[in-house]
Amino acid sequence: MEHTRHQVRPRTLLWLALLCLTGTAQAADKVGSILFSQGTVSAQAANGPLRIIAKGSPIEEGDTVSTDAKGFAVIEYTDGARNTLRPATRLTINRYRSDGTLQTLVAGGIRSISGGIAKARPETVKYQTATATLGIRGTSFDARLCTDSGDCQDTLSNPAARALLIKGQVNAGGRVLVKGGAVAEGDTVSTGAASIAVLAFADGSRASLGPNTRFSVKEWRYAKGQGGQAALRLIDGAARIVTGAIGKANPQAYKVHAATAVIGIRGTGFDLNCRDSCAQTETLGSEAPPAEVGTRTGASPAEGSRLFAHTWQGTIEVAAGPYRVPVSVGQTLAVNVANGASDYLSGVPAFMQDDALPRPDSVAGSFDDSLTPARPGLYSWVRSGRVALAQGGGEVALAPDEAGYADFAGHVPEKLAAIPAFMADDTTPLPDDFDESQTRLQLRAQLRASLIEAPAQCTIR
Repeated sequence: MEHTRHQVRPRTLLWLALLCLTGTAQAADKVGSILFSQGTVSAQAANGPLRIIAKGSPIEEGDTVSTDAKGFAVIEYTDGARNTLRPATRLTINRYRSDGTLQTLVAGGIRSISGGIAKARPETVKYQTATATLGIRGTSFDARLCTDSGDCQDTLSNPAARALLIKGQVNAGGRVLVKGGAVAEGDTVSTGAASIAVLAFADGSRASLGPNTRFSVKEWRYAKGQGGQAALRLIDGAARIVTGAIGKANPQAYKVHAATAVIGIRGTGFDLNCRDSCAQTETLGSEAPPAEVGTRTGASPAEGSRLFAHTWQGTIEVAAGPYRVPVSVGQTLAVNVANGASDYLSGVPAFMQDDALPRPDSVAGSFDDSLTPARPGLYSWVRSGRVALAQGGGEVALAPDEAGYADFAGHVPEKLAAIPAFMADDTTPLPDDFDESQTRLQLRAQLRASLIEAPAQCTIR
């Protein structure tokens, strides 16, 4: 069989060589791709046309990536780093190579986690604005440019509480709760193993939540100087609670629920523990025996078998069905939530003497710490690692749970006393463990909520 041989012209060889070189250059210029996008997202090289981009689109060195006023995008870079671009953001990738990176935040804000380059050469990874520079040290952080146009307003209005202290993994209403973050009416706060949270409520009351705890703000109505109404629930776990203005003005208006019991207060600080079978009990038995209020002198019941209540300030009243039992300072009550029977214990059970869970009134800070109005400038908040915020010949070193500010006038940056509310309450997805399915569910829920008109409220007297 005879094979046909085709002669390749020299010009064709030159074209093929140029094509290969061009392809190599394009591949080298690619620094990442769009992992997820919502709304209109675009990219534009320095002198190139505007490109509308979406999931899977490549991002190249020199591109300026932009999101619209209601959209966001997650960029995944070749070294594993990720950036979430908030709504109305413009970010330029000036340089992205193995020996260093430089990106410019032109407008808006980013939520960032660094990758392999920052781990290998942390001093070579930088972000900049018109006047300030952010040096990254193996970090997860947020950066936000604020102007006079109200683009840095808090997204959660009139919250019930804010987090004073967070250790470990804590969620509220399906979002990650951070120090300074808001908790709203209807939210359930959940702590993970070896995690705790201390909440400061708008009326001055507080709650410390232990590991593996679920705590719900069932009802919250409060206006300063006008009293209010509060109904909280310990679903499962351990909590230390001190009451505030609502309880002082009208003790009947402040209730804490746990299993089948309701705790009424009298200007009080107290601890609750309800786990396992206690937390799983939802109704009293139909043939509940008379309440047995005695003093147990032997070993206390095991954790999870009862609702335990200990008072360290004021007095509480534990009500289970028709039974009302007072618990004064220093007393500890164990309540069988299945039938309402209860015993005063001779001491505080060992599992309620956890020094790692502080009394909420011993934690520094207040509900109002995060509410300072935003000034025009650059804000940065560090979630992990370190960030060096530099401007005007000076620098501020930011550690985890610290925030800094640099104005547009070029003055030396300053460290802030608290994480600004508009950053702590940001609902734009974090890039760290981005979950596309969960994000889509949250977007649908937000859409449904925006289409449901809140019912009018009335009071029947």
